[in-house]
Amino acid sequence: KGVDWKKETTYGFNEKLLLGYERNRVVIKENEVIVLNLRGMGLEKVPQTLEFFTKLRAIDLSNNNLEEAHLESLSETILLERINLSNNKIILLDFKQLKKLKELKDINLSKNELKLLDLGAANNLIRLEKLELADNKLTELDLWPLTNLKSLERINLRNNSLKTLDLAPLKGTNKLTWLNLHGNKLDFLNLEPLSKNLFLQELDLSRNELDKINLKPLSEMHDLRVLEIYDNRLAIIDLEPVKNLASLREINLSYNKIREINFEVLEKTTNLLTLTADNNELDKIILPNPQVVVNLERIDLWNNQLTRLEVNKLLKMRSLEKIVLSKNPLSEKTLIQLINLEESGIKIEK
Repeated sequence: KGVDWKKETTYGFNEKLLLGYERNRVVIKENEVIVLNLRGMGLEKVPQTLEFFTKLRAIDLSNNNLEEAHLESLSETILLERINLSNNKIILLDFKQLKKLKELKDINLSKNELKLLDLGAANNLIRLEKLELADNKLTELDLWPLTNLKSLERINLRNNSLKTLDLAPLKGTNKLTWLNLHGNKLDFLNLEPLSKNLFLQELDLSRNELDKINLKPLSEMHDLRVLEIYDNRLAIIDLEPVKNLASLREINLSYNKIREINFEVLEKTTNLLTLTADNNELDKIILPNPQVVVNLERIDLWNNQLTRLEVNKLLKMRSLEKIVLSKNPLSEKTLIQLINLEESGIKIEK
C-alpha cells in the first residue's frame, strides 16, 4: 500500500527513494535491492515491476490477498534464493514460472488454498533446499520432479488432504533431514524409498489413517532424532528396525490402537528422552533396558489397559523424572510397588 511501483522503476530503485518507505522493507547492497519485504501490504497481484529487481536475492510476499501466483515478473531475477508466498489465498501454481531461478533455495507456499500443484519444472531448481507446502488443500501430489534435487533438505506437507503419496522420487534426495506428513489422509505409506536418506533427522507421520507401518527402511538412519506416528490406526508396531538408532530423542506412538509394545528391543538408543504411548489399547508393555536408556526422562502411558508394570526397571532408570499412568486399571500390587518409585523422587501420575 502506498508504493508507486511505476515511480520506483522510473527512478531505478535508488537508495534515497527506497529509504523513504519503511526501513525494514528493503536491504540494499551496492545501490541494488537484494531483499524486498512486501509482507502484509494487501496485494491482490504480484507486481509486474518486480522484473526490474534483477539483483534480488529474497522476496517476502506473505500475508497478502494473492489468489493467483503469476510469478512471470520474477523470471529474470535469476539470483533469487528465497520466495515467501505463505498466508495468501493461492489456489494454483505452476512451477514453470520459476524454472530459470537456478539459485532458488527456499520456497514457502504454506497456508494457502492450493488444491493442485504442478511441480513439473522443479527439476530445474537444482539448489532447492526447502519446500514448504503445509496447511493447504492438496489431495494429490506428484513428487517426481524432485528426483534429482540433491540439495533438498526439508519437505513440509503438514495439514493437507493427501490420500496417497509415492515417496519413490525421494530416493535420490540424500540430503533430506526433515519430512513432515502430519495431518493428511494417508492409509498406506511405503518408506522404502527413504532408506538411502541417511541424514534424516525428523520424520512425522502423525494424524493420518495408517493401519500399519514398516519401519525397516529407517534402520540405517543414524541421525534420526524424532519419530512421530501418533494419531493413526496402528494395532501393531515393531520397533526392532530402529533399535540401533543412537540419535533418537523421541518416539511418539500415542492415539493408536496398539495392544502390545516391546521397548526392550531398543539396544542402542542411549539418547532417548521421551517415550509416548498414551491413548492406545495397551494391556502389555515391555519397558526398555535401563542400561540402554540412560537419558530417558519421561514415559507417558496414560489411558491404556495396563494392570502391571516392570517397576524394577523404572527404579534403575537414573534420568527418569516422570511417568504418566493415569486411566490404567493397575493392580493393587503394582500400585504398592509404585510407592517405592515415588520415594525415589520420580513423579508419577496415576
